[in-house]
Amino acid sequence: MKLYILLLILLFFTACSKLGSDFEITNKRLTSIDSVVLSNGFNNTVIYNLKPNENYKAFLDFEKEKDTVISDGSYSIQVYQNKDKEQILNFGYYSNGSPSSSLRFKLVIENDTISVNESWD
Repeated sequence: MKLYILLLILLFFTACSKLGSDFEITNKRLTSIDSVVLSNGFNNTVIYNLKPNENYKAFLDFEKEKDTVISDGSYSIQVYQNKDKEQILNFGYYSNGSPSSSLRFKLVIENDTISVNESWD
């Protein structure tokens, strides 16, 4: 009986886990940013009107493509201002179409730089 309950608990936690990466984006510019696009090459997350010193949390999903994408790749961030692409940065890495477990990125957008801090839980 104890084994049955343990199996149910494990099944619950594995069924509830999402396949993807968490991001925290911070605008350290003095002005708002029109939009920021995060991508893993097959899914995008778009953030509009990121105000100065604002933090935004996002999740980039790998679930939709996990059966078709079995390649390695990297993430990218594109920063747009006045509808022009201002900054582009490729960073991080995923393997066989899925990220490392519990992967988190903290991205800080400054006037001339985008800094990336990668961590695992």
